[in-house]
Parts: sequence; structure tokens; C-alpha cells
Amino acid sequence: MSFWIKICPECEEGRLIVAKKEDISGLFLVCEECENSWQSPSNVGVATESFPLGEKEVKDATIEDIRNAGWDKYKIIEDANVPFDFDPLTYWA
Repeated sequence: MSFWIKICPECEEGRLIVAKKEDISGLFLVCEECENSWQSPSNVGVATESFPLGEKEVKDATIEDIRNAGWDKYKIIEDANVPFDFDPLTYWA
């Protein structure tokens, strides 16, 4: 199950998935389409925040990971709970 924040501001197609990796401490966001990534939801869209993912496997963060990182203060969407008429472009307006 994936948790995500918003649509990627770079490609405007992929969702920014809350992810984790063995070689990076903490959580980060990665676009499922263009693979741009950010270390914090508050820095999404700042070009200097995007960083290379490297070779280690990217894994979806769990709800426990999100709570432990303090990211539950952000509007996070769980794939299983997305309503049929959900519009991600207006959700954060």
C-alpha cells in the first residue's frame, strides 16, 4: 500500500510517494513517474532539494514510518482510501 502527498511539480503526472531506503536515514518523497525526489514535503518543488536515488531499493513507507518521522502532520493520502471523485490538483488548494 502506498502513501503519497501530491502530484509531482516537475513532470505533473506522477504521485509523490512517501518512501524509505536502507542507505538514507528518514523518509523522502519520490515521483513514481520521473523519479525526482525530495527530502521533505515542505521542500517539494525547490529544485535544489531533488537528489539522486542511487542503487538501493526504494520501499514504500508504512503508516508507522510516517508517524515516527512526524510526517503525519502533512496531508497524506492512502491509496486504499482515495474516493472515486478525488482530484489531487484541488486537494491542497
